[in-house]
Amino acid sequence: MTSAIASRRCWSPAAYDVWGPDEPEEPEDLADPWEVHFYPSLSELVGGPEDGAVVYPGLSVDMLALTESFDAIEELSWNSRSRNKEPRYKGAMLDLLGWYCDHPVRLRIFESPPSDATIDTVLEHRSGRLRPKDQPRG
Repeated sequence: MTSAIASRRCWSPAAYDVWGPDEPEEPEDLADPWEVHFYPSLSELVGGPEDGAVVYPGLSVDMLALTESFDAIEELSWNSRSRNKEPRYKGAMLDLLGWYCDHPVRLRIFESPPSDATIDTVLEHRSGRLRPKDQPRG
């Protein structure tokens, strides 16, 4: 499900976490939705004066494309303090609750990575190329 949402090209470089409903044997409803968190991926700078620094890019979301991807949206809100609802995060959060491909989904988009995020990508100083951490230079 998440790869389908991500493939809609609504995002700039992002990482995500997904959790299924607490009661998977029960009929799906908005009281126990799939939970999806999107946030900027952490990157390690390679080369240049800040070699080895950990950074994350800004996150850009095409809101029209995102909302058009859902079958129905029940709630859509923006909160400047995500820590009130999600202790792993600091900063702003977009919160969407709705139906996606006949599944209830709570999608939360955060402006910064969670406190337990790992480095997923490498940002090459000279080229500006962003690549997965495991991929060799090319």
